[in-house]
Amino acid sequence: MCFYQGLPSSHVITFLLSNLSTQNLQNIRADLYVMGIYNIDIDAGTSVPTLQEAEIKQQMTRVSTEVLGMITNDKFGTISNAIVGPVDDLSFLISEDIPEKVRKEYNKKKLLLID
Repeated sequence: MCFYQGLPSSHVITFLLSNLSTQNLQNIRADLYVMGIYNIDIDAGTSVPTLQEAEIKQQMTRVSTEVLGMITNDKFGTISNAIVGPVDDLSFLISEDIPEKVRKEYNKKKLLLID
């Protein structure tokens, strides 16, 4: 677990998200957005548990030239409550031990998978 000023990283991230708005994010431009992905499904796309986090991730995707997604391999083929966007929004996807069947599905979408 990662800590920042004595707080677990999950609490810091929740605090940061609650103080950001999609309007604030319209004023920035990013070359690369590194998105932590909770869930991903080839048809449903990427998803997260809350609408607020989905909106932040959607806006960051819009203002970024490229989007690098990071996910654990047990999250492939899973869907959460709030949809972030289609798999096509991702430029790259990093995971570990990606099953060959999953790799073939995502290669059809021309998504670069990195082990």
